[in-house]
Parts: sequence; structure tokens; C-alpha cells
Amino acid sequence: MTEVKPPVSTPGVMVLGKVEQVAALVLIGLFVVFIIVLIVLRDSPQWDRLAYLFGGFEALVFAAGGALFGTSVQRGQTLKAEESARKQEARADANEADAMHGRAFADVVRLKHGAPAEGEGEEGRGGRPQQQAGGDTAIAELARMADEWFPKAP
Repeated sequence: MTEVKPPVSTPGVMVLGKVEQVAALVLIGLFVVFIIVLIVLRDSPQWDRLAYLFGGFEALVFAAGGALFGTSVQRGQTLKAEESARKQEARADANEADAMHGRAFADVVRLKHGAPAEGEGEEGRGGRPQQQAGGDTAIAELARMADEWFPKAP
């Protein structure tokens, strides 16, 4: 036996309850019966009055049909939009975290570029000038990229 789930209420979306759905279906059924009665009584002297009543009843039935079918279409579109919004929000959160990590990395590179190299200014401590120069060039390039990609706030 399948479990009947209540309609999910979403702000701004009208959800028809069981009573409203039944009322709309009954109105549609009565509309079909009314058309059959009009066809059967087309030779009746009261047909003009019935046709006049039919116009008012027709407006009511079309409103009920619009409510019945329109809410199901709208609900489907709303659920798709909500799912898409959730995915985009998760993606934005991931991008925000990546951006924060990138900015932190850029700050570390800037700090390393501005700090004296290890052993610099201390003669005879065993630093190899070629490695320090290459490292400084690489750090300087990274610092330039960090400044370009993550400009400092004014």
C-alpha cells in the first residue's frame, strides 16, 4: 500500500487541497453534463436561457480547470527552480571557499616575497646564492601573479 504524502507547501505557490481538487473535478463533470443537456434540449423554447446560464457556468469551470491544472504545472516548475537554486548555492559556497583559500595563498606569497630570504645578510651561513636567486625570482613571479589575480583592497 502506498503512502499518501501531503502537498509540499512552498511560499508563493498555491496548492489545492483534496476538497478543492474534488470541487474542480465536479465542476468539470457538471460542465460536460450541461453540454449534453444543451444538445438534447436544442429544440426547447428555454434553450436561449440555458445558453445564457451556460456562459456564466463556463467561466466558473474554466477557472476551476485553470486552478486544477495550473497549480500542478506551477508546482513542477517551482520544484525545478528550487533544486537549481540549491545546486547554484552549493556551487557558490564552494567557489567562495576556493576564493578564500586563493586569497590566503596570495597573502602568504606576498609575505614570503617581502621577507628576507633565509640566510640573506648573514655571510658564511651556508646559503647558496644560485638557489636563493632562483627562489627569489620564482617568489617574485608568484607575488606578481598574486597581485594581479587578487588585488589588495583599497
